[in-house]
Amino acid sequence: MSFVSTKKKNRLLTPITGGVCAPAGFTANAVSVGIFGAYGLNGAVEEKEDIALIVARGRYPTACTYSQNTVKGAPVIFTQKHLKGYARAVFVNSGVANVCVENGEKIAETICDALAKRLKISRDEIVIASTGEVAPAFPTERIIDGIDGLVNGLTGDEEGSLRVARAIVTTDFHVKQIAFSFMLGDYPCKIGAVFKGNKRFSPHMATALCFLTTDVAVSSEMLQRALSAAVNETFNQSDIDGISSPNDTICIMASGLAGNYKISCVDTEYKKFYNALLATLSEICKSTLKEHGALFYCKVAGAKSKRVARALARAIAKNEAIKARLQKGIVDVSDLVGALSGIEEPFLLDRGRICLCVGERVLVLFEEGKPLCVTREFEVLSGEEEIGLRVEIEDGNYGALAYSIFKRR
Repeated sequence: MSFVSTKKKNRLLTPITGGVCAPAGFTANAVSVGIFGAYGLNGAVEEKEDIALIVARGRYPTACTYSQNTVKGAPVIFTQKHLKGYARAVFVNSGVANVCVENGEKIAETICDALAKRLKISRDEIVIASTGEVAPAFPTERIIDGIDGLVNGLTGDEEGSLRVARAIVTTDFHVKQIAFSFMLGDYPCKIGAVFKGNKRFSPHMATALCFLTTDVAVSSEMLQRALSAAVNETFNQSDIDGISSPNDTICIMASGLAGNYKISCVDTEYKKFYNALLATLSEICKSTLKEHGALFYCKVAGAKSKRVARALARAIAKNEAIKARLQKGIVDVSDLVGALSGIEEPFLLDRGRICLCVGERVLVLFEEGKPLCVTREFEVLSGEEEIGLRVEIEDGNYGALAYSIFKRR
């Protein structure tokens, strides 16, 4: 018995450079106002960019998803109240979080008012976010004093995007930005992102900040629909430690400059755009998780409902007993079946199978109700960057993925 190669290429997305400045219609910049240096956070000695801005050249359709923590940061509350489907700017600070700060919402309002005046836009067209440690005071005046320099340095090249990516780093190990091109009919389209993870990473929203831009022409309603659905399949299926954040925000602005006809309903073009967005968010989640260890995932196919598929995938991906055995190069099928048995809704496994996926190879562990003896095969786990389990239950037509990490000894 041996592994079978299942190498596949992503034919949907083509990697490009530029981050959030790759799609037409966007500029970006970030500067230092001394927040890290002044507060001595994260052991920082040298100053780095700590306030960042992404500006749209027009009033573009915008969608957001937010932290589902019962405690929410003031910027999340402010944006949820004021954003009405369109925006012209995204502002974020790092180093000190506007969470549990006295008059936090008033601080967010003051910053947005100052930024709106400088950009000559409405404050309701600004998405605001904040990340960092909780401190007794928030550096409002420092931030406002830095707005002129922030706006004056806006640029549409990749350096502007890189500055934003550097600015939002807190507990990350690396600066993170990506961009892809893809086709909608005959029109080449682009999507770019800057993002950060956290030493804490948990659903819902997987403790992250993620700001995306695209040049696809799409209505604000369809953009929100696509983002919410894609986040449910990616960020809300990712977990490291079960600890969520009050600051989580994912935002996407769409300039509509790619030339495609405007997506305003769930049609073939919407589905193509959704698949591109889903693939992008999946790459973002995997990139963030891999900073903490090898990627561990569970892919479920053949479930009777999306709810069951997601629950099954999460049950395996977060199971510490399974991951502990993997550390020793062992998979105990009884652990797998036991994890699945905790799902509230019934499902059938008697005609299904469970497979171990190591890199590009697949090994069947359980088939037609019977475990297979494969213990000798697990020496190949050493050094792999992606390890997963695939559960095929042949009970319906729904599938799901869940992500976690495999911490090596």
